[in-house]
Amino acid sequence: MLIKDSFSNCFAPFLLDNYNRIIMVDYRYGKESVGSIIEKNESEDTLQEFDASDLFGDDFTE
Repeated sequence: MLIKDSFSNCFAPFLLDNYNRIIMVDYRYGKESVGSIIEKNESEDTLQEFDASDLFGDDFTE
């Protein structure tokens, strides 16, 4: 499972050689919690990848 924002769309193809199925979740638009998506799909591996300003807020500086 790849928990992502739009910046991570270009990264997903690099996962294809190592996984049979990739579930991409954009946490900004989800109506279901990420935890319930992980449980429902029995995800074993989870990667969170998104822009640092999303992680730290818009006022993120050096």
